[in-house]
Amino acid sequence: IFTDTTITLRDDALCVKTSEGEGRMAWKSVERAEEDEGYIYLFMGGLNAFIIPKRGFEGNAAEAMKQIRDLTEK
Repeated sequence: IFTDTTITLRDDALCVKTSEGEGRMAWKSVERAEEDEGYIYLFMGGLNAFIIPKRGFEGNAAEAMKQIRDLTEK
């Protein structure tokens, strides 16, 4: 969360790259998406969530959240 983060939204998955490594999460694993002022929470069931910083998006985080909601509702 505290390292430089680059986030890419693909049709099939969210991809996150930091100085520590890379990760990928398929949209079919996400049950719902929520946000607060600085973060987006992708819930995968129960209290399990993948937390991503909005600062990781190049451009508008509000537009990214709209795109995430569209992708998780497929």
